[in-house]
Amino acid sequence: ETWYGEEMWALFEAGDLLPDSVLTGEFEQDESSIDLDGVRHAINDAREEALIRQQGREAAEENED
Repeated sequence: ETWYGEEMWALFEAGDLLPDSVLTGEFEQDESSIDLDGVRHAINDAREEALIRQQGREAAEENED
C-alpha cells in the first residue's frame, strides 16, 4: 500500500515539495492528539472577525446612500 498523496501533502505543508521531489509512497501518520479547544477557539475567532468585517461593509454601504 502506498501513501503518495499524504506524502506530497506533508512535503507541501513543510515547504519542501518541489517539482523534482522524489516520492517513495511511504508516509508515517501523525498519531498525536488534537487540541480541540484550540481549534474551536480559532474557529470562533475567525467567525467573529468575519462578522465584524461584514458589519463594517454594511455600515459603509449605508453611509454611501
